[in-house]
Amino acid sequence: MHLTALSLITMVIFSIWQTSLKAFLISLMISKSSLTKRENDILKRILSGMKNKEITKELFISSKTVGTHRSNIHSKLHVRTITELYFKLKSDSLIR
Repeated sequence: MHLTALSLITMVIFSIWQTSLKAFLISLMISKSSLTKRENDILKRILSGMKNKEITKELFISSKTVGTHRSNIHSKLHVRTITELYFKLKSDSLIR
């Protein structure tokens, strides 16, 4: 399928908008929880698809620290896995 430059630009803009909206809704849900600022930073990166190793490099923290934050996030949001968190957000209509 041949995409015109305009349709390609439209797809890119929509993708950016969709990502921004998702980040906003996640931030809204997170702000209602008791997560610390750093836990919020970690959670946003996890939900955006980053792996622990990428998070450690971006935030200049150890992998053990990321693991501790992940554990705290799971405990505070009453989920055991990121998958559960995703479905919790989905059921609350915060993401599609």
